[in-house]
Amino acid sequence: MKRILILILFLMAILHGNTEAQIVKGRISGIIKDAANKPLSGATLILQKQNDTTFKQIKSANDNGEFGFKNLREDSYRITGTYIDFAAYELNHVIIDANHQSIILPVMVLRTSGNQRLADVVVTSKKPLIEQRIDRTIVNVDAMISAAGS
Repeated sequence: MKRILILILFLMAILHGNTEAQIVKGRISGIIKDAANKPLSGATLILQKQNDTTFKQIKSANDNGEFGFKNLREDSYRITGTYIDFAAYELNHVIIDANHQSIILPVMVLRTSGNQRLADVVVTSKKPLIEQRIDRTIVNVDAMISAAGS
């Protein structure tokens, strides 16, 4: 019984050592700016695995437009940069491996998306037909369908 227990512990130690050696703690960093070379503070950056869109990290750029993703495993990644009123910038096949653990991206320059300005928004509402208060019930005659023509 002791031999089996010692064998199991020995195998667990060997297997644990192999998995630790394969983990790469990669880092991807960069700067995001507009066409006028101004940093886009608060721009949204989305990191996804190239072949697995369920893995996702989302970061915001700081006041200088800088961003960074840390503790990444060996894989191929896609980075998308977005900002209000700008076209999205997508960078594919950013690869983290044993030879490339820290990647500094070239400056991401977002271009304006054109005329996607929102029009004015008008909010309208009607009073409900019946309002319940603690001490009374109010019937709003203006909300009745029969009062629409009068």
